Amino acid sequence: MKKILFLTAYPINNKTAGQNYSLKLLLDLSCNYNIDIIYWNYPNHEITIKNIKNLNVVMELNTNGLLKTLYYSIINCSFPLFTVRYNCFVHKWLKQNQNNYDLVYFDFSQTFIYSKSITHPHKVMMCHDIIGQKYQRKKFSFLYNWLVRMTERKLLKNGNSIFTFSSKDKSLIKSMYGIDSDIVPFYIGKEILDINLQNINIENYFVFYGAWNRKENSDGLKWFIKEVYPSCNGTSIKIIGGSLDIEIKALISNYNNIEYLGFIDNPYKIIAKSKAIIAPLFSGAGVKVKVIEALALGTPIIGTDIAFEGIDDIISNNRKFLINANTKKGFVEEIKNYSNISSEEKATAQKIFINNYNEGKFIEKIKSII
Repeated sequence: MKKILFLTAYPINNKTAGQNYSLKLLLDLSCNYNIDIIYWNYPNHEITIKNIKNLNVVMELNTNGLLKTLYYSIINCSFPLFTVRYNCFVHKWLKQNQNNYDLVYFDFSQTFIYSKSITHPHKVMMCHDIIGQKYQRKKFSFLYNWLVRMTERKLLKNGNSIFTFSSKDKSLIKSMYGIDSDIVPFYIGKEILDINLQNINIENYFVFYGAWNRKENSDGLKWFIKEVYPSCNGTSIKIIGGSLDIEIKALISNYNNIEYLGFIDNPYKIIAKSKAIIAPLFSGAGVKVKVIEALALGTPIIGTDIAFEGIDDIISNNRKFLINANTKKGFVEEIKNYSNISSEEKATAQKIFINNYNEGKFIEKIKSII
């Protein structure tokens, strides 16, 4: 059985969309390959792969402190985001052991720094986000953004195969860095596919869904509660996802119709029964998995242009399910004027979306690599 080394920047679990993709990919790969894993810890995140066959954890590591990260950034001429998980021991171990593997998989941009260490013919990089775009939207100085882009370009050029999640990001990698990449879809899990949408009764609430430790998610939610919700007070909202900060919890406590449910292992029936997901995202990069999962549940999304990036090419122009709002006024109007769709419409929309989307998984492409 062929062997894969899997380096990932976070513990493998379903706490965030990116980590959940890694988990499902590993479950998929473990059916046909032996896999060794190196991962980095993250606060309050445990791994959930200890009982998966053909998987072996080689190393569990911690991120560097500030001074160590800055030191590694200087010696590697790199932006600190890309060196916070750099470790000399891992660097040495990779050089010594690379030939034991048929493929080396670098998961998340924070692991790409290790691609410089080895000369393996099958170095695969998964770009969950295009970091250059993400920082450009933060409107830092030209020099700051130049360093981010220079580092990302330098590291991506070390890969033999680059993967991303949308044609939008594929085009960005080409236009920003002159590098070709390939597209793979996110996994649409059995938990979603097993829901019979024709038997779902649409209830009178909207949903916010995300990992709230991510600033682009929490900033959007905070803005909505402060700026939008007072103008549509009385609308029922359910908030799903872990790590909601104290300030947002305090804002929520002022309203009887906003309910924080916390992290839920399987939130999909709650989403399927909702009127729509609300996604006021004004920063970040990459395809938003909450949007993919909502569409796979036949559930509309009221969101910004950034929330819908990379989605238009797979939604068949069905704007009924992608409801655009970019301002306070836009969100208030769309929520107040929202018209429910039927269970039958949900089921039809789900079928169309999944038929257009759920093809070309990484497991199918790996066969042409090794």
